[in-house]
Amino acid sequence: MSDVERSYPNTFCSILLLNEDKKSFTVGAAPRIPRYFNEAVESLSVGPGVGCCGDAVATGQNSIAEDLETHPNWELAKPLIDKTGFKSCWSHPVYSSKGEILGTFATYRKETHQPSIEEIAEIEVASNLVSIVLERKQLENQVQKLALYDYLTGLPNRYLLMDRIKFAMSVSKRSKRYGAILFVDLDKLKELNDQYGHHVGDILLNESARRMQSCIRESDTVARFGGDEFVIVLPEISADLDSALEQVKIIAEKILTALIEPYQLGFEGKIIEHLSSASIGCKVFFDETDTPEHVLKLADMSMYRAKRLGGNRVDLLG
Repeated sequence: MSDVERSYPNTFCSILLLNEDKKSFTVGAAPRIPRYFNEAVESLSVGPGVGCCGDAVATGQNSIAEDLETHPNWELAKPLIDKTGFKSCWSHPVYSSKGEILGTFATYRKETHQPSIEEIAEIEVASNLVSIVLERKQLENQVQKLALYDYLTGLPNRYLLMDRIKFAMSVSKRSKRYGAILFVDLDKLKELNDQYGHHVGDILLNESARRMQSCIRESDTVARFGGDEFVIVLPEISADLDSALEQVKIIAEKILTALIEPYQLGFEGKIIEHLSSASIGCKVFFDETDTPEHVLKLADMSMYRAKRLGGNRVDLLG
């Protein structure tokens, strides 16, 4: 990108990454372009005629506007281009080795300009280099995700869970508010796997994860501990212990109620109804005087106490 900017004075380059929704962008790199312009670009939806970058992704072809003042794609953005002084734009879709569009490589100039064949060829070479970098970054992100997230449910795994617990305890120390760990064990999963196979059990695990997430705040964490076990981290519940215990009980019972609702599971082209339940152990913490491992162990002990009493219940440790 810097090579292009050095080769062509008054040229400003931008790399936009296509988001997972395939409908919007995130600015990957645009060091010389004003922040307000980048923010405006990120607010746009991808589509034909939406600037040059949105148009390039929608059509899969180069989108060239030699005069932004008169080009129809930029009619609604005239105040923005007047503020930047940009006069022309060329945007090139960046393809992966599999033919998928990853984003765009765009150049802006402060003069009206129709690119020559040589200039287009040079920009396309730069776009290919951008493609290599983006694919490598995607691979790094995938490796990181595999290391930190459960492959089946997409939830944080045990490794990331311990980091979340440690962070919640440090926040608790700073805010002087109690937090809690909920250890959830799904009852009867083995029987379901034995009768219908692990594929159906996997469907149950995913649906159970979704139900648990629907019962908590965005600041809370649901993690898959392994097998049929999940752990929920609830930071900053209350500054009062009795109030914290009461709120934890309410949240745990809400989760239990959600988990005992009948499941509709697909099996060999049919829908089977499965009734499940859970044993939930809860441990409240206050700061970092304890360790994440010990707090988690206490929540686990609480869960096993609920299980020994017949399951389908909540056990609470202060």
